[in-house]
Amino acid sequence: MDKSKPSPFLTPLLVILTLVVLGVLTAAIGIGANFLRDCPVQPNIPVYLIVLGVFVLLALIGSLGLLYGLHAKDTYEMLLLSALVISVSFILYLFIVCWFITGSFWIYSVHPPSYDPTTEQNYCNKTLYLFAFWLNTVCYSCLLAILFLCSGCTVLHICVKPNFQRPPSNSQLEV
Repeated sequence: MDKSKPSPFLTPLLVILTLVVLGVLTAAIGIGANFLRDCPVQPNIPVYLIVLGVFVLLALIGSLGLLYGLHAKDTYEMLLLSALVISVSFILYLFIVCWFITGSFWIYSVHPPSYDPTTEQNYCNKTLYLFAFWLNTVCYSCLLAILFLCSGCTVLHICVKPNFQRPPSNSQLEV
């Protein structure tokens, strides 16, 4: 099989996943901006959605920059660009993780808010709150699924590896 050709299954899957992520990030920015003043119980929730959407988009653009750097013709240029993009991406991802944890506290600490605008003190717009709540919940579920998958692969590797023996090579047979 020619290794230079992308997988016919993987490429469409990555395109669909990228479009879904871009759509969710755009929705997060739009919903946060649209309902900026509609959550008095926790006014940071719309700001959280806007900042999360913008910074994750920046991180994705940085990842694309890293891919571009891998195609640079000059080795020094490739090394310099890659080092810069990796450094900036690391800082972005660190900020995103901290921001995600902070946003989780803001979202889950007021669960469930009142969706009735007449109760000013405990009110949060239903669309805004439920979008933020389910965005975080789905992200945590995906992280948990990845953790279980990696743990399962690790356990499988540990269990199967001792039972798998390589056939002796020709040089070992001659001795």
